[in-house]
Amino acid sequence: MSPARRSRPGRGGFTLLELLAVVMILGLISSLALPYIGRQSSRTLRAQARRIAADLELARERSVVTGVAHRVQIDLDESVYWVESSAPAEAEGAPDASAALPAEAAPIGPDTPIDLSPPIDASLDFQPLPNQLGKGQSLDDDTFFDSARTPEDTIDSGVLTIQFNRDGTADPTEIVLANDGGDVLILEVLPLADTVRIHDAPA
Repeated sequence: MSPARRSRPGRGGFTLLELLAVVMILGLISSLALPYIGRQSSRTLRAQARRIAADLELARERSVVTGVAHRVQIDLDESVYWVESSAPAEAEGAPDASAALPAEAAPIGPDTPIDLSPPIDASLDFQPLPNQLGKGQSLDDDTFFDSARTPEDTIDSGVLTIQFNRDGTADPTEIVLANDGGDVLILEVLPLADTVRIHDAPA
């Protein structure tokens, strides 16, 4: 009977050549995938900026069409925004304006007294719109409001208010939108323009 053949010890680990091959393959995959991921993140940011710009333009258009001031509230800390519309708040103790109107318009003559008293300065009471825009729009997970610039100050926390008056005018404001990948866009709200401009942040 022939002696039992000794089994050769199993081969353990990887050779240096095999490890180098794996590293090269991973590097090749990364070089192909990372630019795509970066471009996708940039496209997502730009799409988010267009959505915010469209909602700002809608708030301005509603102000002009309805003759009622609107404002966009932007929570810079929570990256949420919503749209509100205004209505004159009833001044406490103020007479009812409708009661002062005569049932029939009286003819105006040279001896007719004219009331020159200024109108009651009623403050504006803003309420969220009764639709999705009034409930709050959240940004995508990797997108956030970085800061905002107004004629008075630059802010990076708290709530920013952009108010559109009944004629569509607004204070000039720049909203800085960014993502986790380091891409930055600026939404520029101009005092009179119908559109909100979107442009890249200066290098």
